[in-house]
Amino acid sequence: MTKTLRSFLLISSGFLTLGLTACQTASTPPSMNEAEMVDRALIRAADQVAAQGITQDSLQILEKVYKRNPQDPEGAVRYARALRETGDATKAAIVLKPFAEDPNTSPVLKMEYAAVQLEAGRYEIAEETVRTALKQEPESGYGYHLLGTAQAAQGLHEDAEQSFRKALANWTGDPVPVMNNLALSLAAQHKLDEAVDILEQAKEADPSRVEIERNLRIVKALQETFSYEPSAGRGDMPVSLKE
Repeated sequence: MTKTLRSFLLISSGFLTLGLTACQTASTPPSMNEAEMVDRALIRAADQVAAQGITQDSLQILEKVYKRNPQDPEGAVRYARALRETGDATKAAIVLKPFAEDPNTSPVLKMEYAAVQLEAGRYEIAEETVRTALKQEPESGYGYHLLGTAQAAQGLHEDAEQSFRKALANWTGDPVPVMNNLALSLAAQHKLDEAVDILEQAKEADPSRVEIERNLRIVKALQETFSYEPSAGRGDMPVSLKE
């Protein structure tokens, strides 16, 4: 995965767990058979380990859950997300593809499939997939963040700006990754004043984020280097300046 995309792909996969909490309940339904109880216990164990970060142990547990029932979309999403976070986007895509091709698949799974495609550099597929998910969940801030990331990676910075603004309007949780990516899309359109303003707000919200400080320095340097009218040229800025 390129450094340029990583400047945009500041995605918190925690949002994908929102649709998967059903498997984490402690009680056991009376009708549950032994295999289902084992699956539930494995998922709880994987979730507990993964809460501390994806490790080889949690990945192995999630693989066991998936292989015990490869037709279960929730197990597939958990396993694919762990694969993506450990750098194996190709295998994650293979796990999710049969589900992603089903029009009735949940938006949670489609968004994870889009994130996997982004990681693998297949930006058009990612954009198409997340657009389908947004039809099902039109107020998903995470979905719009994925869409903006796919558009930015294709150089569609004006479209990405609008998607990131929609993401921010619907966001739950830490907004700094979205603010960073919105600022980068603005900078790529030479809207440097707006980009600096947003990055400064992001830095104030979370001073510990080194990528925010780095991007702020770069955009401020561009401000000083280029003479421009705020409403003037919208040409693309070299993407190498974003890293």
